[in-house]
Amino acid sequence: MVTEELTQVRGKEEEVAEWGVTVRALTAAQKRALEVENGVFVTGAKAGKPAAAAKLESGDVIQFVGETATPDMAEFKAAVAAADKNKDKVKVVGVKIIRSKGKYTKAVRLAE
Repeated sequence: MVTEELTQVRGKEEEVAEWGVTVRALTAAQKRALEVENGVFVTGAKAGKPAAAAKLESGDVIQFVGETATPDMAEFKAAVAAADKNKDKVKVVGVKIIRSKGKYTKAVRLAE
């Protein structure tokens, strides 16, 4: 029952296997604390996968994949799928994140 209640408050955590990253929607409290309006919240990055190699960390907020805004889970997953679809042409995609109120761009090397 506690897990079910936390899922309702935090949102469902989802794995994006192509990059080895787990993410979830931002809560209202996270938006206030981080002073952001949108993005997806990173909950983990699997060692040996593109997200970990790019140094994405739990607590990061991903706001862009390449030039595509990722205001929510659906847009994030669509942007990852689009990047992976073009990995024969583009080997690395920039991911714009917020970490501790600082803005950074991380380079995610797409799996071959």
